[in-house]
Amino acid sequence: MTYYDKLNSTQEEAKKYAEKHIDNGTIILTNNQTNGIGTHGRTWISEPRKNITFTLILYPKCKVDKMDSLTLDIGKCIIDTIYDEYKYKLELKSPNDIIHNGKKLGGILTQIVSSRRKN
Repeated sequence: MTYYDKLNSTQEEAKKYAEKHIDNGTIILTNNQTNGIGTHGRTWISEPRKNITFTLILYPKCKVDKMDSLTLDIGKCIIDTIYDEYKYKLELKSPNDIIHNGKKLGGILTQIVSSRRKN
């Protein structure tokens, strides 16, 4: 895990790390994201110490077309895990929002960047 107190965008930082082939499963975490990537070209800003803002770097061993449902699958895993651990019933509002009592708790943004390793 790499932690930053303040960062423009965890996803942009993760791209830099991924270009260097950092370890699979590395998390880029910040307390304050000032220019994050949201859906539909929106900016995602997190208030300092009020949000969990991170990007997880994965190098899946499958073809890109096999990851069509990745965002929904991640959302289902999150709501199932929170229920199993804490008994809170959350909902998933397609395609990427985690909802509790009609209020958005969080969102999931997946971004696939493909590259070929140089030999």
